[in-house]
Amino acid sequence: MHSNQQLELYLKNCSFSLNDIRNRVDLEEDYTYFNHLYFDDALTPVDFITIHWNTLLGANAGMCIKNYKSTILELNPIYLNLYPEEYESILVHEMIHLITLEHDKKFLQEAKRISNLGLEITINCKHNLNLIMEK
Repeated sequence: MHSNQQLELYLKNCSFSLNDIRNRVDLEEDYTYFNHLYFDDALTPVDFITIHWNTLLGANAGMCIKNYKSTILELNPIYLNLYPEEYESILVHEMIHLITLEHDKKFLQEAKRISNLGLEITINCKHNLNLIMEK
């Protein structure tokens, strides 16, 4: 893709308006709330992790990065501006990854437990962002 086309695509997908999800939610506040609501405050306190937006996640709605130095939760504002109704589910999905990084048996147990409390947690995004961005 030509660099001008890349820039236009970036600006189109990253426009920062009052409607932008980044202006409507507080990631740290919501993390703390969901930690209390769904995990009984058992996850790492918000002061000891990094939670931020990442426009470079491609088709991923979110990502959890955990190593010996840091713990980072990233959410894709492009995806969540298209599907804001999935924000809570995706943030909590990434929070489950603080318990287990894989989509293993423990992850599925946590997802089912939280879904039983009323918040549907899925393994994969409900929408394919690659198809949308190719149009």
